[in-house]
Amino acid sequence: MLQNITKKLTITDVQNHDYFMVFRTSPNEGEKMEMLNYANNCRKIFEHYGIVEQRKQLIQECAELITALTKLDRQNIIEEMADVQVMLDQFTIYLVGVSIEIEKIKQQKVERQLERIESEEG
Repeated sequence: MLQNITKKLTITDVQNHDYFMVFRTSPNEGEKMEMLNYANNCRKIFEHYGIVEQRKQLIQECAELITALTKLDRQNIIEEMADVQVMLDQFTIYLVGVSIEIEKIKQQKVERQLERIESEEG
């Protein structure tokens, strides 16, 4: 079920919120403030438009990335990847508690693919 972040995030939230677990380094105070600002802005945008519109926007951004990939335009690919990542970040912040699960699943998928490569080579 969806959980909404209804309050403005604080530095403590940045340090404790599982969304920021994906950052493997220890950010300095300036970086923490940038992350906090980014997270609050993502939350604000998501709450303004709502999940229905943001879901549509995520689909649109994914489609634009697919188009950019077919054209092999490096700059366009980078821009569309950023658009998709911003949308994914919004959902990750909105869906409290999912980033640790996402990280685990990503790791499992990479390990599974490496196993497939090994079996192809073996």
